[in-house]
Amino acid sequence: MEEVDRILIQSLRDIGCQIDDSIQNINEFDVNTLFGCVSQCLQLITGNKDLPTRLPANISTRFKICGELAQLCQSNGYKGDIGYQTFLSINESEAR
Repeated sequence: MEEVDRILIQSLRDIGCQIDDSIQNINEFDVNTLFGCVSQCLQLITGNKDLPTRLPANISTRFKICGELAQLCQSNGYKGDIGYQTFLSINESEAR
């Protein structure tokens, strides 16, 4: 799985995701890294450059933005369970 993670992380970096150089595995992602990567991917898929790539400091705004990002994932074909909690509490299997 480590090799798969390295390939995935490098691919995300190649499309402009801001991932710290010390991160080598998906289980090392924090909420900001996961949010930024998903947002960057959706920007490329949808062409919407207005999507935020960083979580706001305000907690209620975080819930709102994460819910909107989850809905956007679903509207672009993601079939699994996804919601605001996916981005606010890291679960390695959900992050994958």
